[in-house]
Amino acid sequence: MQMRNKLLSNDSFTKTRLIDFNNWLFRAANSVPQIHDDHDSGAFICLAAKILSYNLKLNQNQFTNDYIINFKNNLIDDIKKVELSNDDYSIASGETDIWLSTNEIIQTNDTNMFFWDLLPFANNISLPTSIDHNYKQSYKSSYHMLEFYNFLNGKFSILHLNINSFYMKADEIQMILDKKLFDIIMLNESKLDETIPTKFTDHINYISLRRDRTRNGGGILIFIRREYKVYKINIHFKIECICFSIKYYKTILNLISCYKPPNENNQIFLDTIEEIFYTYDLLNPIFIIGDINIDILKSNNNIILNFTKNNNLKNEITQPTHSILRYDNNTNQSIFSESCIDLIIHNNNLIQSTKIIDCPFSSHKFILANLELIAEKKQNKFMNMRNLSIVNVEKINFLIDKHDFSDIKTIIGSNNKWICIKDILLSIIDSIAPVKKILLKNNRIFPWIDNELNHFKFLRNLSKKQAEKSN
Repeated sequence: MQMRNKLLSNDSFTKTRLIDFNNWLFRAANSVPQIHDDHDSGAFICLAAKILSYNLKLNQNQFTNDYIINFKNNLIDDIKKVELSNDDYSIASGETDIWLSTNEIIQTNDTNMFFWDLLPFANNISLPTSIDHNYKQSYKSSYHMLEFYNFLNGKFSILHLNINSFYMKADEIQMILDKKLFDIIMLNESKLDETIPTKFTDHINYISLRRDRTRNGGGILIFIRREYKVYKINIHFKIECICFSIKYYKTILNLISCYKPPNENNQIFLDTIEEIFYTYDLLNPIFIIGDINIDILKSNNNIILNFTKNNNLKNEITQPTHSILRYDNNTNQSIFSESCIDLIIHNNNLIQSTKIIDCPFSSHKFILANLELIAEKKQNKFMNMRNLSIVNVEKINFLIDKHDFSDIKTIIGSNNKWICIKDILLSIIDSIAPVKKILLKNNRIFPWIDNELNHFKFLRNLSKKQAEKSN
C-alpha cells in the first residue's frame, strides 16, 4: 500500500501542484486480468479494449498466452488487408519509440515508428513502388515529421527542446543524434544529476555539455557536432546557463543556452543574461536560446520586449511553443492552454528561418532554426580625406601668409567678405592637400567602442535600473 501511494504521488507531480490522496478511497479489484511476463503487452491491451467495447466482463481465462498470440496474428492479418487513406496514413506513420533499420523497414513495410518518414531522405534510398505511392499521397498529411526534415536546407541548423527528462527520453534523442541532422542540439530540463555518468550522454557524432541540477527538475544538456572547435565554455551556477563559442568557417558564433525555472524572478534572470551578453564582442553574432518561462503572448507581459529593445536584440519566435492540459479544481474541468516561452534571441540577421513543430514526447515543441552563415562579399569602404601632414600644413601656412588680402577691403558686406576669404583659403589648401578618396583598411568605423566600453555601458544601464527600482 505504501509503495502504491508513493508511486501515485511521484506520477502525479506537476509544476503547479501535487495531488493529495488523503481523501481518496482505494479499492482492490481482484477479478481484473493480470498481464504476465510472457504476454505481449500491446496485444493484451488491444484484446482487453475489444472485449470492453462489446460490454463484456473481463476474466483471466480470456487472456491465455495462446489466445493472445492468436488474437495478435489475426489482428496483423486484418491490418495488412486495409488500404490506408491519406488521413489514416499520417496516423499509421506516427510517433512510437520503435526504431528499425532501413532494410527492416523496406522488408516489413512497417511504418509504425518515430521519424519513419525521415528515413528515405536521410539514407538517400529509393522506396519500393508500394510504399512510394502511399508515401507521396501522404506527403501533406504526414506533416509532423516531413516538415521537420524538409525544413533543413543543408546549412547550419540548431534544434532546441524542453525535453522534460533526458533520462526518460534518451532513446528518442538518440534517434535524432544518430541521423546527424543538426549542428547543435540544446535540451532544457534534462533532469540529470551527478549520479548520471557522462558516458550516458556521450555520442559518436556529438560532444556534450552539461549543467545538471537534480532529477526532479532543471538542467541543460547540449550536443555539438564533433567537427566544430568549441571554446570559451562557461557553465554558470548563479542561473541555469551554459555559454560557449564555436568557429564555423570564418564566423565566430557565441551561444547562450539558458533555462529559467517558473518560480525564479524574471527581472533578476534577465539582468544576469544581460550581464553575460555584454561580456562578448558585440560585433560577433550572439544567440540566446532557451525556455525562459515568460509567456510573450500575454499582452501585459512586456519584459522580454523591453529586454530586446534595450539591447538591440530580436526575438525570432512568436508562436506557441508549449501546450498543456490542466485540471481546474474550481471548475472541475480540464483546460487547454498554450504559451510562447521557448525563445531564440539574436543580435544580428543570421537567422534565415525558424520553425515550430510538435514533439511527440514532450509538452514543449521542437524549435528549429537555420542560419545563413555564407560569408558575404567584402565591400570596401572609402572616405574623402586630405593629407594634412606637418609638412603640408607648413606649406599652407606659408602661402596664406604670402597672399595679399587687401582686395577684401573693397568688398561690401561681412558675408561676402567671408565667402571671398573662404574661397582663397580653400584654393590654397586644395593646391597643397587636395581631397582624395581613401580606402579604409579598418572596417570598424568606431574602433574606440571596444568590449571594455560596452561593459561600462551595461553597468550604466544596470545602475539606472537599480535607481528606478529604489525610486
